[in-house]
Amino acid sequence: MKTKMTNRQKQAIRTKNKIFDTTVSLISENGFDNVNIEDICKTAEVSVGTFYNYYKSKNEVFFEIYSRADHYFEEKVHDKLEKESSPEVILDFFDYYAHYCERTGVRTMTQMMSADNKNFIKEGRYMQMLLIEILEKALNTGQIKSPKTPSELCDFYFMVARGVLFDWCLHDGAYDLKTRMKECFELIIE
Repeated sequence: MKTKMTNRQKQAIRTKNKIFDTTVSLISENGFDNVNIEDICKTAEVSVGTFYNYYKSKNEVFFEIYSRADHYFEEKVHDKLEKESSPEVILDFFDYYAHYCERTGVRTMTQMMSADNKNFIKEGRYMQMLLIEILEKALNTGQIKSPKTPSELCDFYFMVARGVLFDWCLHDGAYDLKTRMKECFELIIE
């Protein structure tokens, strides 16, 4: 049984979300290097001390995007990927991935697309573990044939997805990311 949150706990969540949303918005508008903590606090209407109560740095806020993406896949996507056809499930998985990236915004995603950013390839993230589970099922049922392991296929598929995402960023979001992602994965899965 879940315990009911107090008003104070609810307010703390709202404050943290406000800081997060403000930071992402400012970085998206102005670029990561052109935003400082004072700007974030002023726009979010919180004190610098309040900011540091929730986050250690601007980087920590920015990289929370990854943990929120994993949470999104765990809470919202996982149960929706229960179909018989594994190739179709893989297409759906990357449709959700593209949707999340579009929702995050092309400017924010452009800021994230850096060789210095290793969060895309960090092992043990929920998103990757879910895809490995899907690929394992597809390989075991023969719906996908590959000499690669589910983990190796997962790495390959995400490499392709990041390539599509990078191209979308290069074109400043000029095309529908979900459509392009689907086109690319339909070719790969065939």
